[in-house]
Amino acid sequence: MTTDIPTLEIPNEPHFRRFMEHYEEDPNRILLQDKLHTIKASFNQFIRDVYATCQELLGNGVSSMMDGKNTIEEESPYICIQSALTYDYAVAAFAALAIGKAIVPLNPNILPEESLHFLLRCKSTILLTPLENLNLGHEIQKYAASRGHGIHVVPIQIQSHHAVKAIFDDNNIIPPSRPSLVLFTSGSTGPPKGVVHSRRVFDWYIPNLPGVALVHGNTQWISGACSIIWNIFNGCSQEIVRTDVNVFWERLREGGVNYMAGSPRVWVAMMRYFQQHLDHLPTNQRDKYITGVQNLHTGLTSGSSTPLSHLRFWRDLGRPLTIAYGGTETVSATGTDEETNPDLENCIGRPFPDVDMKLAKGDHAISMTRSQQDKPLPRMGILKLVMLPVSRAMIMCIVEEPLQIVSLLTHTLIENRSNLTVQVFKYYIWFIPVVELELKLGEVQGVLEGYIIPVPDEQCNHRAAALVRLMPADDDNPQQRFNLQYLRSQLSNKVPTYMLPTALRVVGSGETVPKTPFSDKVIRKKAAEKYFPVADGAIYPDEVEVWREDPFTMEEKKPWGWAGLA
Repeated sequence: MTTDIPTLEIPNEPHFRRFMEHYEEDPNRILLQDKLHTIKASFNQFIRDVYATCQELLGNGVSSMMDGKNTIEEESPYICIQSALTYDYAVAAFAALAIGKAIVPLNPNILPEESLHFLLRCKSTILLTPLENLNLGHEIQKYAASRGHGIHVVPIQIQSHHAVKAIFDDNNIIPPSRPSLVLFTSGSTGPPKGVVHSRRVFDWYIPNLPGVALVHGNTQWISGACSIIWNIFNGCSQEIVRTDVNVFWERLREGGVNYMAGSPRVWVAMMRYFQQHLDHLPTNQRDKYITGVQNLHTGLTSGSSTPLSHLRFWRDLGRPLTIAYGGTETVSATGTDEETNPDLENCIGRPFPDVDMKLAKGDHAISMTRSQQDKPLPRMGILKLVMLPVSRAMIMCIVEEPLQIVSLLTHTLIENRSNLTVQVFKYYIWFIPVVELELKLGEVQGVLEGYIIPVPDEQCNHRAAALVRLMPADDDNPQQRFNLQYLRSQLSNKVPTYMLPTALRVVGSGETVPKTPFSDKVIRKKAAEKYFPVADGAIYPDEVEVWREDPFTMEEKKPWGWAGLA
């Protein structure tokens, strides 16, 4: 008597088709290693776990939303996945996409109140969570019930042992315009805004090269949420590792790594580590690390701007970094390559395939296609980015100077709203509006004159630096107690935690703040250069007090203090 092997029906989509080609070529090849959980999964194991997770979904309320083709009806396309960037996340995302769902990655460290907000925003009643986080899922479920909402907490199934076979279903066609991914971005004020991507966002070709791709980061970011899935669809072997420069360097030394991506902060930390710990090793030891870097097919950086001096370090080491520019709305839009002039400042490279980019002012526009040579951006007033097949997102932004056009793509953004110009700068992954924070700063007791100065910082993109002149000291305004901790405590109930100042400089009686001669407006760039000069390695003058706490390791939280993203 023979037992039929259950089958996982794979939808007829280009990215799933590529996956099936690699799966059928060698089902026993290792697809994904999760070194955080000592998991090593072949294509076969991955399919078994995806199938088991699909069965859990179908048994927890999802089946009632299915149509005759085993795909989810349009009214309820969203499944929330509350997981770190692990093997569990990869299984959950693939399973949800395989049955036509759209995934909504959530940070596992956010509060139940924040998790429920995202579930309600997406009209989702399904929360996929790793077994190790099941207690957190039940806390969210209990919190939701206390407010009259019912949700299903579905454990992600991994290390399943039952044989399963994946088959490609030619008739299971999912319209490419259907949602597949929702990412929340902090914006500049209030709770995060959701960006909905179509199924096309995962149709991203990556060459399948010998070796492995190193994967790390967070699932609520576009780089974390998508990269691991892109690699799976393209059959690329991956290793998930801890975000740690020592781990990165040791893995590169071992060899066999063909791809690694990270924010400029990651690459700067790796540069510093090499200079401090590896550069002085005996040549035969040092060369192993350098060879590991040189053997990378791609070293990618994205998320914010990278100084030329840092880019030169990696070029001199033998592996020039590829820079990708884009955003949550557009994914990657443009990027540099080996033909890009490495000494060209503020160069955003060329549009990626299927991207149409226009620089426009009024009715006058300049199209930039992939065939164009890299060159500095011209003096235009509006930047439009249109992702044609991948996403229908478009960014339009009025800017005042040519370099601020580049700043749009590096997340230092100038928005023109009627006659009010609002400057927004990026702190880690959050956007901070200067004017709003500056108004709150002026309300703090003891502040006579206060300004928010965005200060570039290699650790966090920009710091919200408070430049303050104090009122004369008296019983109500004792100047000796005015420090950064006091300032943050005074603002903590007025702004989200991520907007609190992380640097403070008190202006002395004989010091002046740079201002325009007629309008008396602070010149922030000159103020940053004068009062917050940053030496190599993020070293500030003694007069500047700096808040060094890492937002991703903080234990004390308040709802929406970190916009539901950490």
